[in-house]
Amino acid sequence: MFNKTSSTSVASTGDAMDICPNVSRKEISTASLDTPYASMVKTTDRAQSQAEAAFPDYLNCILSLGPNFLPVDRVRFRRGIPSGISVKTVHAERSGVPLVLEGVHEETEWEADVFCVQELLRDQGETPVETQLNETHKITTVRGWLTECAYCATAGCPLRQDTLNITCPSRWREWLGSDALPQEIIPCGPNDLLDCVPSQFLSIAPTCDIRLGNSVSYMDRSVTVQHHLMVSSEPRASIIWIIVPVSSADSLVQYCRLKGEELDLGKTRVSIEDLVHAKCQVYVTEQNFGDLLIVPPNCFHQALNTNGMTINIVWSRMTIAGIKFSLHSQLDIYRRVCRPESLRIKIVTFFATETLAAKLSAPESAFYMEEKDELALLLTFLKEVLVEEWSSECQKMPRAGLPWLFNHGGGVIGLAESASCLYDCSFCGASIFQSFFQCTGGCILPSKRNTLPLFCIGCVAEGRSCKCGQLMPMQCCNFQDLLNVYNLAASYLDILPINDMELSVSNHLHIFTAACKLISAPRTLHNSCGIKRKHAHHAPNELIACPSCHWGACFNHLLDIGVHSAEAILRTTNLTGGIEWHKFHCKHGDTSRFRYQLAMQTNPACLEDHIPEVRLCIIGSRYQGCKQEARHEGLKPGFYDNPDPKFFKTFPMKITKH
Repeated sequence: MFNKTSSTSVASTGDAMDICPNVSRKEISTASLDTPYASMVKTTDRAQSQAEAAFPDYLNCILSLGPNFLPVDRVRFRRGIPSGISVKTVHAERSGVPLVLEGVHEETEWEADVFCVQELLRDQGETPVETQLNETHKITTVRGWLTECAYCATAGCPLRQDTLNITCPSRWREWLGSDALPQEIIPCGPNDLLDCVPSQFLSIAPTCDIRLGNSVSYMDRSVTVQHHLMVSSEPRASIIWIIVPVSSADSLVQYCRLKGEELDLGKTRVSIEDLVHAKCQVYVTEQNFGDLLIVPPNCFHQALNTNGMTINIVWSRMTIAGIKFSLHSQLDIYRRVCRPESLRIKIVTFFATETLAAKLSAPESAFYMEEKDELALLLTFLKEVLVEEWSSECQKMPRAGLPWLFNHGGGVIGLAESASCLYDCSFCGASIFQSFFQCTGGCILPSKRNTLPLFCIGCVAEGRSCKCGQLMPMQCCNFQDLLNVYNLAASYLDILPINDMELSVSNHLHIFTAACKLISAPRTLHNSCGIKRKHAHHAPNELIACPSCHWGACFNHLLDIGVHSAEAILRTTNLTGGIEWHKFHCKHGDTSRFRYQLAMQTNPACLEDHIPEVRLCIIGSRYQGCKQEARHEGLKPGFYDNPDPKFFKTFPMKITKH
């Protein structure tokens, strides 16, 4: 597997000495982060000192654009007083605002002879990488890439704008694991739930980001706490960071969708002009050598490299807040836009619960109330996952190969030795935790070595499937083994155990049960949707029939009255409604409408705070794009997958009475 770097050649902007630091407000406000800063500014005084003109003050130029542009708080790093640093970092994470710890390189624990290009080349110099320049792909090594970039810089070649992400050198990783940094912020430390996951299932190692020229990253967000420590840089080189906090993330998403761009795909660069017009709160900072930038979960961030090469060590930490945002928002969004999952959040939740419970059960455990509260939250999240993945027929369903979790007997739980028994959805790329569907009609995926397509429960509940539509529900593990782990952890907090009966009557949405009902239901004779009388249309096999109304209701129009397909399926029998369904969609429409509107009025930006029925309606309405690759694989789009993959609804769905 090659590391990839995207290289873009741009027109030469002349000598850096021609750049004027006196940048006007108008010039910056119309500039784009997608172009070099050198091309954004104009020389207004040619007689100005070249030494002063070489390095414009980009940070203050951006901060002067308006009151919504704010500086990031900077705290002097002092290793001798870790408690003060820890308090500030925890406050930053919980408040959702970024923080910079400056002067890390000035501490005695800093190893200057380790954080150098020579050490990087010694450890990773021969690592193969794939580069792209002027639409030409080339395979080289890290050493060859740096040599080529250095030659371009000295030979007057077009400006290179590259970013390379590679494995962090071993001595750099060892330094991170020492006592140089507070334990609360190191990777796989006491405040990192990713450390609970066995290494064979998830390996999240620190990486190394090398940025050249005026390279610009995509605007993206993560469910983890992101750490960027600049360990090396050329003189005067720095990175301008643009960070949109959690409170303004939804505003930026809505504004970009007006332009036909979807930020959650992670392939969009946002311009300064966009940030001005979006009127969202924006934090801006300049990262220099020795600065450690901490970005809280769910914050959009984008980096612009300036004035030379910079090298950052990058690592992530998972918190309870990150798990909540993932399970209650990001996983559903990623499924809608078909962005592959990378962290296996449900697996992380399972092992984090098991690990915290094991600590609590230890005889010498000094468990504090905060840790007990964390375990209680994890148990709540895990129970929701189990309800979603459960079906009354689970124990009768076939299993796929070797389970990732199995029972040795006597209460001893065993784990698979590799991640080969973990599967991903062929349609959206989501990680499969327990329940899934497999094609039995002979469909194959040519791009994946002719394997059979697999589907997650969320995709099938929203109508996605293979071309033949013949799907069989399957299990990864024995469901009872998962319940045993949950019940053991719950017993330490005196929480009642759960069984099939408890799962069946849970108020949480039974997504797997709905998906199973959908694929096993006979096709209805009703094929006309009349839920909107003035816009009746033909919708075969994509509606729920109502004999009392003498017409059906397609899932798209049910979404318009605040009813998601999973909820609608669970309220009917074989996709045909009885008297209760008739009352529900005719009279309960007002209730579902009120339920949705109340959610939008109270907390429209925080999807994670809404019940699944409302949350899935909001996400299903907002994210109606479907990647084209799915159709090229012979897969069938779902109820909410608009034929145009660039189509996204811009505003909250309009609830219409019928």
